[in-house]
Order: sequence, then structure tokens, then C-alpha cells
Amino acid sequence: RILGLMRRRYTVEKFEERINAVRRAMSDAFIGIDVITGFPGEGEKEAEECYNFLAKINPSFLHIFPFSERENTPAVNFPDKVSPEVSMARAKRLEELSSRCPYDFCKHYLGGEAEVLFESTMRGGMMTGFTSNYLKVKVPYDKRYINQIVKVLLLDIDPNAVDIAYENAERNGVKKDNYHVMAGDVTSDTALMEKLGEKKYDIVVANIVADVIIA
Repeated sequence: RILGLMRRRYTVEKFEERINAVRRAMSDAFIGIDVITGFPGEGEKEAEECYNFLAKINPSFLHIFPFSERENTPAVNFPDKVSPEVSMARAKRLEELSSRCPYDFCKHYLGGEAEVLFESTMRGGMMTGFTSNYLKVKVPYDKRYINQIVKVLLLDIDPNAVDIAYENAERNGVKKDNYHVMAGDVTSDTALMEKLGEKKYDIVVANIVADVIIA
């Protein structure tokens, strides 16, 4: 019903069908979804349906923002306005759900190989890059890897690997204690080498965002 009020040309059923089709075609696809809370006419029933639907399809990332009126748009004159407080509360609840999504997505790739294109920006002595399916990898800065595609082995998840979700959640008042993370210790070089055996990699990444060793 809310999608109809927004004049979106699809239904919840059609949206779910497309998500499933993408996953059948690309099982490792990173799926991000924009969500508006508090659109005029959204009651508790619709808000709960939205939450349950998103929990069911389990996207990789949610971009959530409360509805805000814009001049000269039909929604300005819609009845059943949702108060900013209620809209924000619904956004906070969805952020708690969203904070688990990147973790759930990343954990499927632990122990696997990936190719990462590293960027040039250095922040706190670290550089970041992305895999082909948008896994964010952070390693100690090394200018040799700038704009290079480098093979890595993903061994563990560090909380900073889902820092986008953290930032969004904290911006909306959700404390870190309220959502699920795995704060593993940095894996030592010795443990890395024992785990690697005879395999050779350009870089080995511990915790996705921690140590780097040259194979």
C-alpha cells in the first residue's frame, strides 16, 4: 500500500522476485536497499510488515532515512502524517537490523580467496579496497598496491569491516552494544602461515582489516 502511495511501479512481491532472481544469477551479489520510514499513511502495521520483509530477504546493506517533506510534491498534502519522533524511532529499529546485514554477508567469505582493487587514500595508516562484490578490505598502507588488483585471503571479521553500518547506526542513536558483531583478535603471522600451508598469495589479510604479510 505504501509503495502505491509513493507511486512506485512495483509491488513487494515483484521486488522479492527480482531479488531472488539476482541471487540465482549471482549468488555473491552485494544487495543494498534504500528504505524510507514515516511516509504519510505508514501505520504500525505497515512499519512492522516492512521490518519483517527486510529481515526475511536479508540484504547486504540498508540505507535508511526518515521521510522529509519537499515542496511542490504530492506527499506534502497527503493525510495521516507520521510524526518525526515516530519516523526516527522506526529508522532506529531498522538500523539495528541493518547493522547485522554486512556481518551476515561477509561471514560467508571467510577462508576464501578474493581479488581486491585498492585505492590510494590513506587513513590512520590504512588503505582500503573492494572486491568485485563490494566486500570492503582494509590493510596497512603500501603504495605498491594503489590501483592494483591484489589476491587476498579473508580469514576473519573485524568490527571495522562493517564500519558503514556502525556509523549509520550511531548517527541514529543506536549503541554498539545493541547489535551483533564479532570482535576477533588480530591473527599473528605464525598462525597465518600455519593456516596457509603451501599456498601463495600476494597479500594475506587478517580480520579483513588488520595485518598484512607478503607471501
